[in-house]
Amino acid sequence: MLYGCHRDNFRIGADTRTLHVELQPMVFSYLIRYEFLSGIEHVAQARGTLSGIADGVMLHNAHTSSTPVSLLYDADLTPWGVQAVVRSFGCCNFEPTTSAPRGHTLGLVLKLKNGKVKKLDFDVSFQLRYQPRGGVITADSIVITDGEAVCGEFEVDVEDRGDYEDILLPIGNNRRDNVSSIN
Repeated sequence: MLYGCHRDNFRIGADTRTLHVELQPMVFSYLIRYEFLSGIEHVAQARGTLSGIADGVMLHNAHTSSTPVSLLYDADLTPWGVQAVVRSFGCCNFEPTTSAPRGHTLGLVLKLKNGKVKKLDFDVSFQLRYQPRGGVITADSIVITDGEAVCGEFEVDVEDRGDYEDILLPIGNNRRDNVSSIN
């Protein structure tokens, strides 16, 4: 965690003996939830992205930078979907007196148990507008169909090979019988 404190127009004088500071967090947590209607049983692994997040914070005034980055994170599978806790400085150009700008996308990359990869994107600008410094972000109504979870693109059918045929292989009793000599 990173904490900071800022005081405008403060000067230390000869009579200053005690300075009271209140540290404020500079790093915030987002609980990200991807809620499935069906198909979570087909998912083997999940990763996510959150775009439009500030790449830094100014310690002297708690304003976030104007450079947006995308945060990449691993996510945990749950019985109802996918969940992750992501730490960040918050939204770009955030000042404690303003709201967050728009332009945030939440991505989800799912690796299915059959080896296929499914990618989903969600616009979460509205959600981040009201919680620019941590909160809960949700994406819901996600469905993995049984057709997406099928193991192959074609059906394998093996025909009968017929009767078994024994093949005798001569194996000698000592080592010399199995070795050819080169002259």
